[in-house]
Amino acid sequence: MIRVISVVIIGVLRKGHITEPGLSSLAPYGFINLLNRFRRYYTPRLGTALIGLVIFLLGVIVQEAGFFVSSPESVARISISLYFLAYVFSGYYLFISAVKGLRKLTLSYPFLMVSAGASAFILGSYAEGAAILILMTLGEWLEEAAGKRVRESLFKLYNELPKQVCIIRNAMELMIPVEEIRKGDLVLVRAGEVVPIDGVVKEGGASLDVSSVKGEFYPEIVGVDSRVLAGSVNLDGFLKILAETTYEASTVSRLYQAIAQALKEKGSYERFFERFSRYYSPLVVVIAILFFLGAYAVLGWSAEKAFYSALVFVVVSCPCAFILSTPVATASAMAGSSKRGILIRGSSVLERLNIVKALALDKTGTLTQPEISLSSITLIGDIPEKEVLSYALQLEQSSNHPIAKALRTYAIRNRFEVNGTQVEEVHNQVGGGVEGLVNKKHICIGSLDFVNGHHSYIEDKLESQTEGIRQKAHVVMILEDKPVALFFFEEKLREGAREIKQSFAELGIGQVALLSGDRRENVEKLASTIGITDIYAELTPEEKLTLLREMRQKHGAIAMVGDGINDSAVLAGADVGIAMNTVGNDMVLEGADVVVASEDLFDIPKVFKLGKLAVKTIRVNTAIALIGKFGFAIIALILAYMGVKSLWIAVIGDDGLTLLVILNSIKLLRFMGTKG
Repeated sequence: MIRVISVVIIGVLRKGHITEPGLSSLAPYGFINLLNRFRRYYTPRLGTALIGLVIFLLGVIVQEAGFFVSSPESVARISISLYFLAYVFSGYYLFISAVKGLRKLTLSYPFLMVSAGASAFILGSYAEGAAILILMTLGEWLEEAAGKRVRESLFKLYNELPKQVCIIRNAMELMIPVEEIRKGDLVLVRAGEVVPIDGVVKEGGASLDVSSVKGEFYPEIVGVDSRVLAGSVNLDGFLKILAETTYEASTVSRLYQAIAQALKEKGSYERFFERFSRYYSPLVVVIAILFFLGAYAVLGWSAEKAFYSALVFVVVSCPCAFILSTPVATASAMAGSSKRGILIRGSSVLERLNIVKALALDKTGTLTQPEISLSSITLIGDIPEKEVLSYALQLEQSSNHPIAKALRTYAIRNRFEVNGTQVEEVHNQVGGGVEGLVNKKHICIGSLDFVNGHHSYIEDKLESQTEGIRQKAHVVMILEDKPVALFFFEEKLREGAREIKQSFAELGIGQVALLSGDRRENVEKLASTIGITDIYAELTPEEKLTLLREMRQKHGAIAMVGDGINDSAVLAGADVGIAMNTVGNDMVLEGADVVVASEDLFDIPKVFKLGKLAVKTIRVNTAIALIGKFGFAIIALILAYMGVKSLWIAVIGDDGLTLLVILNSIKLLRFMGTKG
């Protein structure tokens, strides 16, 4: 019956937003907003507490003023009945939790509070008995509301996906549930709608708000052949998107699963408090019994005073603030980071971020932009640049290698058009180059080592014409066994790369090393630009792992930051592996401890700051609970000894400490949005 009443109240409150014209005049005072917020966080638990509170206030009115009651005996009977009803209504969910605990043969804190309220009734403190359960239920609702706010922030992206989507299947336009999207479906996304699936734009163009997916606040312009991610918001256009995955395999769905798994991961603090809570309630009961016996038998207190004081001790010892000190802080930190497109895989990762002493950075794709650009072409011989480019573009036309992309970008920027040619027998060597026949002519494009392996005399010929070629050239082009061109490429530093070392020094991470598979001269050039002196070049992933182990032995806990594409094993080998700009990469979502969707290097120091602040918040929460409990216990026991009713202070103190812990924790929701 109690639950039915509270659920009915929910139905009334959740019918719709309060926007009636008659209430619009109250809007300047925030009244409508306040009501809507209340409706948003209303739960059956709050309903039972509010019903109990109303009945309790009626009891106070009858007891103090005697309204509508003729005799003192009637006043006492009616007020006691009202207090008992308030006790029953407000304690409904505590009763259920207490019974569940007893079935498992455990003394839970709801059992202690229900028993404390009943004991207060036995002692004749009827109002206090009802107040204990009202305030404890309100405290539990505060926990629920804080948890709901954190979960809403964590799963905001997932919850905003449309439930129904419009697709074209078999030349017919259909509305289907988002879960039924199949790979190859053509999905229609209009202005204002959320992209429901990962895919490629086949028709149309638009500006997309990708802040929820990548944490970047500037709109992304997309057109035909652009790849889009689920969760992006179409701001102003019309798109036909070819689904690359099913709904279950989409970026948003996998992020949801990763976040859900991260919430289950427990750090050392959380595991400690879980173990602590198992023994806490029985220990409180034992101490309360010993306190009662000592006060009654040794100190000579009356049985009633000793029992009441023991009851005060039980109430003030409620472990709510202790239990909440860790999970609310860690969940708030993860929710706050998710707003910036950063996934942190559990509270244990936050703890490890706090103890990192050394940092290893990958170069390409991490400190530099993922795309390279063709800076210049040096011709060798009489073949003109347009012809050289034509051969190179034709040979690289089907490649997704960064060099091939840079060649195509250079051609587009210089308005260079390629006429149709015949390309045959194309062979790629990973990490080396490409060769094949273009119009029956043999073309070879690649690194000097790759080209020299096919034409052993080439290096000597090049050195005689261009001094220091091994230190300067990136790619050599051979036409019919003759070198015809040198291509020079350059990487662009990401914004914030020059400040990265100083940022980590301010966080107490003084040892920063640069690990790269690139040539030493390139690594040294970039390192000198950003001020890093500890550099390692021309490394394989296995060599990077070996170096990480050596750095850990020398400096302590180490973090690795990479682009996650070819660094997955190295990221997994670090104490904290951080992958940048890799949203949508299955391997990274499974392996990295922290996934940063954006390209903003300033987010990396912020992740470490968040880890340190989260651990600091947990410690402050624990101190608040410990010192606060101790202080309120002393005050309440002194007042009990003096004969003053002090259960009120014990209950209000416990709820107050719980509220302080929650407020101190949820500030982490806003941390990643701050500057610095």
